[in-house]
Amino acid sequence: MRMLNRFKTAVALMRINLKTLILFEVIYRLLGFLIIFPLINLALRIAVHLSGYVYISNRVAIAFFTKPTTLLALLFIALLFSIFMIIELLFLSTLYHYSEQGIKINIKKFLDIGLRHTLTMLKMHHVKLIIPAFFFIAIVQLLHFAPLASTFDIPPIILDEMQNYRWLMMATYTSVLFVFVLFIETIFMVNIANIENTQGFRLYQENRQHLRKHRLKLIVEFSLLNIFLNAVLYGSYLAIIGLVALFIQITYGQALVLALLLTILYIIYALFALLATFILIPINFAWMNAWYYENLGHQMSLKFPVPTDNAVKKQFKNAWVRLSIASIVLLIFVLNAVNVVTFITQERLPLDFLNAPDIVAHRGASLDAPENTLAAIQQALDDEADGIEIDVQLTHDEVMVLFHDSATGRTTDDSVSRRIDELTYEALKELDAGSWFDAHFAGEKIPTLKEALLLIDNQADVYIDLKTTTPGIETMIIDLLYELDYDLTTVQILSFSTVALERFKAEEPNLKTVLLMPNFIGNFDQLIRLPYIDAYAFRKEILINNPSYVDRIHHMDKSVYVWTVNEEGELRDVGFLGLDAIITDDPILAREVAYSQYTRTLYRALLKELFSQ
Repeated sequence: MRMLNRFKTAVALMRINLKTLILFEVIYRLLGFLIIFPLINLALRIAVHLSGYVYISNRVAIAFFTKPTTLLALLFIALLFSIFMIIELLFLSTLYHYSEQGIKINIKKFLDIGLRHTLTMLKMHHVKLIIPAFFFIAIVQLLHFAPLASTFDIPPIILDEMQNYRWLMMATYTSVLFVFVLFIETIFMVNIANIENTQGFRLYQENRQHLRKHRLKLIVEFSLLNIFLNAVLYGSYLAIIGLVALFIQITYGQALVLALLLTILYIIYALFALLATFILIPINFAWMNAWYYENLGHQMSLKFPVPTDNAVKKQFKNAWVRLSIASIVLLIFVLNAVNVVTFITQERLPLDFLNAPDIVAHRGASLDAPENTLAAIQQALDDEADGIEIDVQLTHDEVMVLFHDSATGRTTDDSVSRRIDELTYEALKELDAGSWFDAHFAGEKIPTLKEALLLIDNQADVYIDLKTTTPGIETMIIDLLYELDYDLTTVQILSFSTVALERFKAEEPNLKTVLLMPNFIGNFDQLIRLPYIDAYAFRKEILINNPSYVDRIHHMDKSVYVWTVNEEGELRDVGFLGLDAIITDDPILAREVAYSQYTRTLYRALLKELFSQ
C-alpha cells in the first residue's frame, strides 16, 4: 500500500506543473542536443586521431577503447553527461518542491528561479552533486538500453578480440554493480542539498539517515518501476515498428518490407529512445522525490518562497542584458546546429560497428530485369538501392551507351554478334535488349548514358563502370554531368585502368574514382597510396581470403567495395568486413543480410516471420 501511495505521490508531483515540466524538458533536451552532442563528437574524433588510427575497424575496436587517450575521452564524455544531468536534476528538484507545496509555476518564472538556484547549488557543492548525477543517469539509461543491447549481435571479429581482454568484461560487470550500489547510496543527495541546503559531510550523513532500513525496499521499487516503464516503452516501440512496416508495405510493396525495416530499425529506436528520455528521467526522479518527502515528514521550514513577477523582471531589467543573452544563445544554437547537421549527414562514422555498407545494384537490379536497361535501373530504384552500377561503352559514332560485353550476342536479339564500337547508335536502337531475359521485357532498348542519368535523377548514387579507355571519354562524361546539372558527389567512376582514372581525377577532382581489382600481384601498400584513387573494389574471394586489406585501405582514409555478391551465405561472409559498399544483382536480399548482421538470430527470425513474404 505504501508503495502504491509513493507512486501516486510521484504522479502528483509531475501533474501539478505538468505543462511547465514538458516545456522545460523540450527546451533542455534541445539545448543539450545542440551543445553536448557536438562536444561528444569532437571528443571521439580527437580520441581517434590520438589513437593513431584513421578508422576504427572491428578488428581494432577493443584495442582502441582500451587506449589511455580513449579512456580519457570517455571520462570527459561521462563528465559532460554528469554536468548536464545534475543541472536537470536540480531544476526538477526545484519544480517538484513547488509541486509538493501545491504551487503552480509557469515556465518563465521557473527558468529564472531554477537557473539562479542551480548556479548557487553548483557553486556550493561542485563534485558532491555531479557524482550522484552520474550514478543516476548511468543506471536509469542502462536499465533502458539493456533490452535493446540484447538484440545486437556482436561481430565475430570483436568476440575473438575480446578473448584477449577477458579482464575488460569482468571490469565492466564489476563497475556496473559498483555504480548501482553507489546510486542507491547517493539517491537523496540532490534533494538534501537543494531543498535542505545541507553542506559538507552532513550531506552524506543525512542521506544515510534517509536510507536507513529502506535500501532493499528502494531497490525493489526502483526495479519494478523501470520494468513497468520498459514494458510500456518497448510495447510502444514494437507498435511503431508494426505501423512502419504497414506503411512500407502500402508504399513500396511486401517484398521490400523486411529489407527497409531492418535498414531503419535502430534509427527508429534511436528516435524513440530520445523521446523516452523525456519520460524516464522525470518519472524516476519524481519517484525518488516521493520517497524523500515521505521520509522528510513534510517539514514546514523547508518551503520555497512563492515566485513573483517582480523577481523575474528584476533579473532582466536592462535591455542590453536581454539582448546579450539572446545573442549568445542564438550564436551557440547556430554554430552547434551546423555541427550536428554535419555529423548526421556524413557518409560514414569513424567506428566500423556503427556503419552499414551501401547496397549497389549491379547493372541495375539485374536479377529481376535485363542488365543495363532502363527497366533494370527502374527496378533498382524501386528496390531502394543506395547506388546503381552501369557499364558504359562508346558506339562507332561516339554515343555513350549502357552495355557490358564488347559484342551484342549475349544480351540482345542480334543474330550476328557484332562489336559495340563498330555499330552506330541508330543500329543499336533497332536491337531488342530485353527478350533474352524474359518475354515480359521484349522491346527493351539499349539506353544511352544520358537516358540512364535522367531516369536516376540523383535518386541513387551512380557507379559508372568504364568498358572503354578511349582518350576523351572523361570529357564526354563530365560534360554530360554538367549539362544535366548532376550532383558530382553522387557519381563514381569505376575502371580497371589506373591511367583512365587518373585522367578523370585530373579533369574533375570532385568525382570519386574506384579501381576495380579482380586479382592482385605487386606492392599493395604502394597501390593504395595512389592519390587519384578514392576507393578499391575487389572480387569477393579476394576480400574473404584477405580481410586485412579492408583495414589497410581504411587506414588510408579510402573506401572498400566488393563485387558481385548474390548468395546469402556469401553476403554474410563479407558482412562483418567493414565494407563501404556491396555490389549485387539482388539489392533486396543484400540489404536484408547486411542490415541484419548486427541483429540477434532470434530477433531477426521474429522480424522475418512477421514481415517477410
